[in-house]
Amino acid sequence: MSGGRTDEAGWRAEQPIPVAGMHGSSAVLGDSLYVFGGQQGDFQAIPGDPDCTCTGRTPETYLSSAFRLSDPSGPWTRVADLPIAVSHADFSTIVVDGRILLIGGQVYKDPEQFYLRLTDAIQAYDPLADRWSMFGYLPHKLKIPVVGRLGDRLFVVAGQRGALPDGDRPGEITREMLTTTLPASPAARVREGAGFAGRKILLVSHDLSRSGAPLLLLETAQALMESGATVRLATASDDVRGWNLASQFGIPLIPIESAIAVAAASDAIIANTASDPTAAWVRKCLAANPFLAQRLVWWVHEIDIENFKQAADLLQLAALAIFDSNAARAAWQEAVALPPKVRVMHPPLSDDFVETASRASLPFPMKPQTRTQRPVELARDDIRRRLGVSKDDFLLLSLGSLEPGKGQRMLIRTIARLAAESGLPIRLLLVGLNRSDRAALLEDLTSDEKAVLSPARTYLRQSAFASFYLASDAFIMNSQGATKGRGETFGRVTTEAMAFGLPVLGTSAGGTAEIIVDGVTGYQYPTGEDGQAVLQRQVEILVRDRLLANRLGQAGRQSALARFQQGKHLSDLAEALELIW
Repeated sequence: MSGGRTDEAGWRAEQPIPVAGMHGSSAVLGDSLYVFGGQQGDFQAIPGDPDCTCTGRTPETYLSSAFRLSDPSGPWTRVADLPIAVSHADFSTIVVDGRILLIGGQVYKDPEQFYLRLTDAIQAYDPLADRWSMFGYLPHKLKIPVVGRLGDRLFVVAGQRGALPDGDRPGEITREMLTTTLPASPAARVREGAGFAGRKILLVSHDLSRSGAPLLLLETAQALMESGATVRLATASDDVRGWNLASQFGIPLIPIESAIAVAAASDAIIANTASDPTAAWVRKCLAANPFLAQRLVWWVHEIDIENFKQAADLLQLAALAIFDSNAARAAWQEAVALPPKVRVMHPPLSDDFVETASRASLPFPMKPQTRTQRPVELARDDIRRRLGVSKDDFLLLSLGSLEPGKGQRMLIRTIARLAAESGLPIRLLLVGLNRSDRAALLEDLTSDEKAVLSPARTYLRQSAFASFYLASDAFIMNSQGATKGRGETFGRVTTEAMAFGLPVLGTSAGGTAEIIVDGVTGYQYPTGEDGQAVLQRQVEILVRDRLLANRLGQAGRQSALARFQQGKHLSDLAEALELIW
């Protein structure tokens, strides 16, 4: 333009974008134009209606495609797909430190009930690496905001937010303005040579609770993304509200309704756990697209097959089944037909956890009866004082939900009896209870049991739990198993305790027997009441010989760091997936 007028007399056609769509977003970075996402299909006016009333019956397809135009006379180049297909992000992209941020948007419209779903995700594209990551999250779901930057601050203005409280369906049109300080761009961790570069992998979890299987899945998802895979996560329980685990781990979370379509475009579909919600989704997925069985990997974390019958007839349809232990594989193989391809892969310690286990102070949750609190960083001696444990006390840790099969009540009786009979300074710490279980447990304690277990050492399930390992002297996995005395499927808390240099004592059943080297890294003992007498003697040996306890603990740490490496687990997973690729 010059003098306020255009230099050209009319419009001219440029290179059309490769995929037609609307409500997408765009950005200019360097000499290139980028376009992202969008949708095909929209609400349409009812023919002949004088008020132009719309019907929602038009299907909508949400696009994950992204393109770059570097030469106005040349072709468009397709770049890496968005992790979360999104529309209604028309004014919601901004360039920050050489990356393009795409903020919020609309991610789903139901083809029958016509409801919509929004996202709070901030997706970041790095053009040099041609890779997407999750930059962060808005405080609530939001579509079509206007975004801008002033100095080191990001501004997000207006739009339509998710319905309260914390919903992902469209709610009020808002006039709010959100702002935050843009963080410095951290160096992305890149894993070379893992065999996942360019692969598309869909993960389906039964839920996003802070329990073993979802945590393991999300740690694996992080490692896959660092290895160059495009990873998407859906939760069969539709657990999408709030600051969930996917948000905390930076994993793209898609609507469960979109998962079958995403599965069709994925190289592998990993169904996590044999739980009813996961099995129900697998059944629906294979009914819609039977050929997807050729890409289905079922990651089974359960050993008591009697409780997971819905998955029993489906498991053999998978291309590959992965079990956490040889014991779990044997239990399933005894009861049902398995796929022709089966692997046993012990769950690893994450690289981040290994780093945590080397620290001298850690975040410690101060109030045992509260989950939502801000932890305080404390060293071992300070944590022990908070727990009411003296320097001479021998502190035994049991970590897990309170269930008959995990044997906590049996453990309390055993340790109380030992302390009463021997007079040794033994204390017990239980972590992972729910509120009602904690109250009932404390009310039922005998006087001898109260001497070893106080309210200050009965904690609800916590997100900051590594500090409990730091404070303890030994770890006990007293799992008996829900049925047939099979014990624990694996029990990653046992390997975590080993990483902290704790001697471990566990039942000689299930995966625990595959972790503990008896007499070298700890002790094994039988399940049942007879085993408790053995456990009592083993604990007494460790309490009386602290040097022995330390030697076992250090041997356990070396064993755990050597046997349960995350890098090795990734290599094993890549090798297993090669069987279906």
